[in-house]
Amino acid sequence: MKTILYLLSFVLVFSTTVNAQRIDRTALGEKVLKHVDSVGKMEGYLLRDIVSKLYRRDFNEVEITYAIYSWIAKNITYNTQEYHHPRTANSTSSMALMRRSTTSQGYAILFKDMCANAHIESVIVDGKAKPNPAAIDNARRLMKHYWNVVKIKGTEYYVDAAFGAGYFDSRVRNFEKEFTDAWCFADRRLFCLSHVPNDKKSPYVDVPINPTRYLQAPIVYGAALRDGIYFPEKTRGLLKGRQGDCKRMIFDLARPEEISRASVIADGKEITTDYYVVGNRMYVDVPFPKQGSYPLIISLNGKQAFGFNVEAKPSKKRR
Repeated sequence: MKTILYLLSFVLVFSTTVNAQRIDRTALGEKVLKHVDSVGKMEGYLLRDIVSKLYRRDFNEVEITYAIYSWIAKNITYNTQEYHHPRTANSTSSMALMRRSTTSQGYAILFKDMCANAHIESVIVDGKAKPNPAAIDNARRLMKHYWNVVKIKGTEYYVDAAFGAGYFDSRVRNFEKEFTDAWCFADRRLFCLSHVPNDKKSPYVDVPINPTRYLQAPIVYGAALRDGIYFPEKTRGLLKGRQGDCKRMIFDLARPEEISRASVIADGKEITTDYYVVGNRMYVDVPFPKQGSYPLIISLNGKQAFGFNVEAKPSKKRR
């Protein structure tokens, strides 16, 4: 009963303070991504000329915003070296376009400037992000991070082009380029489990959970946002057990018909796992294949959905 009341209050907070509308990214992708790919990298182009090329007469505000996000995420690479040396970083839009690499601040500035050129209102938010399981229960492993809030017809949406461009390793030393549109018009409940602003009183952000809960929560990846997958309130990112154990986890689905495969990536090795769907709820059996401490990723339809840390003791000796 407490869980039901919590979820209802959680939904009410978002519906009353945000009034966000769900956007069909599948339909957006079908209409916009082909055009984005057709204009290409546009190396040497000025910012205004890139926006002009991305714009089509039949694009509305949502579609041109999505086109700007997609072009940035596809063509700009995260600069991990500048992340570790912020004093020497140049995060201007012109430098991001010239080098084709930047930090999250540069992604946010470039997105804001391109939106301004297209007459779309956008602001930059600075804070912290949880990019991978190393940050669970470890505030020192949080990333300093920037993202955007874009306002379209009175409704505010979260956008993170840096996360849309790919993935980081646990120490933010390497970056793997892999485009996803999951962080454009992102699900706010899941977004706030991954991002926390420095200015918690800003009118452009929501802070629905306390700092301890934020640190304890699992890592949210693109597939969870893309397919509308949620975990129960008290789910923790640290899983404890013994080697050989199998922990059943529960998730709520917005679109259960879209789930066709589940697997677990434990310490870098993928394991196909059992799952089943009943109504809008999915049950996944998560194995602990080895003892020790290691990251564990739940992958759905071949895409990363949630990240955990495992602490597995040796299996019990049989008598």
